Amino acid sequence: MTAGEIRVVPLAVLGEIELGADLATLVLTALKERGEQLLVDDVLVVTQKAVSKAEGRVVRLEDCSPRISLGSSPRSMRRTRARWRWFFRRPNAL
Repeated sequence: MTAGEIRVVPLAVLGEIELGADLATLVLTALKERGEQLLVDDVLVVTQKAVSKAEGRVVRLEDCSPRISLGSSPRSMRRTRARWRWFFRRPNAL
């Protein structure tokens, strides 16, 4: 790497991140599998989603319901709920 160069190295963690997961170990393992290592002055970015899952700060979709605002029709509420289901069922990755 040359001075002033910026590289982004995406890391994939296999499986779900469970409550109490050691994110540092997961990141170091993923780096090792890619043949990479952290160097002095490197910046590591971890998504809030990964941190929240490790901390157990998740909300089940079944426990949520869309807000009802004035003028909301049942049809638009069904569309909103369908969009949220799609969002929460996407593949999980860091």
